[in-house]
Amino acid sequence: MENDIEITSDRREYELARELLDLLSDFNIPSDELLLRFKFSFFKNLFFKKQAEAVKLNNQLIETLRLMNSNQLASAYDEY
Repeated sequence: MENDIEITSDRREYELARELLDLLSDFNIPSDELLLRFKFSFFKNLFFKKQAEAVKLNNQLIETLRLMNSNQLASAYDEY
């Protein structure tokens, strides 16, 4: 499901991405699923926060990836 959110976002189908995020928010994501929790938070910020706040919050998430030596993944999300 998280891949569907990325795909719909890449296709600029933002309303569908929002609906998928709403649906995913009803699920209890296990704490050991860090990447899934990251993606969920990243896209939730992107679609439900004001632009300035979303940029700030997502930059913090990306910096966390860099601190965990996930530079390639951080760079990929930096493009959003």
